[in-house]
Amino acid sequence: MQRKGSPTEDKLLLLYAMHGLGPTTAEQLLRFFVDRDQMNYIDLQLALAELRENGLLRKQLHPLGVLYQPSVAGIQTLELFQRRIPYSRRVSVDDALIGWRARFSHEQHVVHRVETLEDGARVVRLSIMEQDEELLSITVRAPDDLRAERFCKSWSKNAGMLYARILRTLDAID
Repeated sequence: MQRKGSPTEDKLLLLYAMHGLGPTTAEQLLRFFVDRDQMNYIDLQLALAELRENGLLRKQLHPLGVLYQPSVAGIQTLELFQRRIPYSRRVSVDDALIGWRARFSHEQHVVHRVETLEDGARVVRLSIMEQDEELLSITVRAPDDLRAERFCKSWSKNAGMLYARILRTLDAID
């Protein structure tokens, strides 16, 4: 178990991680910190709220929700006070950054969302994003939660290949 940091240390660690991860949702940040036992839900929410209030974060709307990243003021604050984060906590974040950054990037580019209709059927919205632009969007009706979940998992694994296949099919001349 990691040692508990002070609220100030948690905010600095959050800025430090977000600077390395790139734009992330609050839910992604929660998974990142909880998985490594560095911050709990309440501490993370309090730190995020205070960083937002003080203008140390930028917000960007995305189909996943709001993406956060350090603002210019947040990066300057981090540069000034980074040494106040214990070395062991910084190393723990650094060791995890590459894998989590790739995972979060994939989640932000290959998006899936399930909505429930009045008749109980599910609508699965699948899309491929590039920066803020939607390259492809598909809406599929699924009869139940199990099938909707299967569609989402398959989309996460195969979106690139499906996108290329759709483009080749659309571009084919008969």
